[in-house]
Order: sequence, then structure tokens, then C-alpha cells
Amino acid sequence: MAAKELTMQPFIYLQTQKWNPISMAIRFATRSDWSHAGFVCGNRFFSAQGDGVRWRDCDPHAKLLFLTAPKIEEAFNWATTQLGKPYDFTALFGLALDRNWREDDSWFCSELVAAAFEAVGAPLFNLSTPVYRITPRDILLSPYVQVVTPVAYEMSHEERMSRST
Repeated sequence: MAAKELTMQPFIYLQTQKWNPISMAIRFATRSDWSHAGFVCGNRFFSAQGDGVRWRDCDPHAKLLFLTAPKIEEAFNWATTQLGKPYDFTALFGLALDRNWREDDSWFCSELVAAAFEAVGAPLFNLSTPVYRITPRDILLSPYVQVVTPVAYEMSHEERMSRST
């Protein structure tokens, strides 16, 4: 997938960093290949990380997988209304303690993605079943999500450079 294709519409992205200790811990705890989730539109990424909900550049060391789902544009637009909210550090404990992820005062990466789709009437999960935590793996396994890139995508040097400008 060329970078030019990514400017057409927003996508969900899943990310991992092979040697990053935090990424490794999340992948281990969630039994997944993926440790982070967010939205990408054009050459910018929008997600919740330790410094809060904000726009960010692509990590040049990240391995990425792009996804789409019904009402992706509306979900992305709703997510951007959460700009500036803090990171939900309690969600890290929630991975083990079944914390309610729907509290909207702060966000963990995959909570933000799931909440955005729920807010626009296109939930990624069955609302009649209690969901106590949302992980990047859960997003990938949602029956409403489709993989856009057939295999995990690693950007070329040229694509990384075009995204950083």
C-alpha cells in the first residue's frame, strides 16, 4: 500500500515495535502481535499514548497493519474531539482487573478506537455482552473490521520521510 493511498480516508491502525519493552509487555499480556491502536489519516497518526490523546508522527521502527470498519470517517471525526484528554494509565491495570473502559475522562489507545465507533452507532463489539477491557487484539478480531493491508506493513524509507514532513 503506497502512502498516497492512505490520504484518501482515515483508517484504524495497529502497531507494534519488536524490541520496545513496553510493546513487548503489552503483547505478552494480551497474547497478541499488536501493542497499539489508533487512527491514521493522510500522513498523521491520531491516538492515545502516555502523553495523552494527540496527533503524532509515525514511528519509523513500527510495524503497521491498516484496518477499516463501517462509519470509519464518523468514528475518526468523533475521536478527534477527544484531543488533549489524558492517557488512561488505569487501563494498564484494567488489563488484569477488568476495569470499565467506557469512562471517557481519559483514554487508553484501543479504548479510544472502540469508543469512537460506539459513539457513532457502529460498535465494534456486541453491546449485550459485558466488555471490561479493549486491546488492539480485540479490535483486530472484531467481526466488523476488515484488514486493508493483506500482511503487516512496514514503510519504506521514502514513505517514512514523506510522513515526517
